[in-house]
Amino acid sequence: MRAGSRAEGGAKNGASAAGSAALEELSFEDALRELEGVAAKLEGGGVGLEESLRLLKRGMALIARCEDELSQAEAVLEQLILNEDGELETVRISGGG
Repeated sequence: MRAGSRAEGGAKNGASAAGSAALEELSFEDALRELEGVAAKLEGGGVGLEESLRLLKRGMALIARCEDELSQAEAVLEQLILNEDGELETVRISGGG
């Protein structure tokens, strides 16, 4: 039985490595959707310790992915200008007309 657990753990590790590669390809919306699913599984209980830890690690990676996407979007929406005192100031660019 223990050997079966190890085999499953090995498969999970392989899947986790593949999941990490796919993480960079996820859109913000897909990462957020998956994160919501991870949170629901953890909140619902009924998962073992190993699965909980795997879900927690995946959730943390998804959070980092979402934060990265938001930072990139924020950078697009900001620009530097010289203010009246001749100092550089960050100003948000509004999307409205």
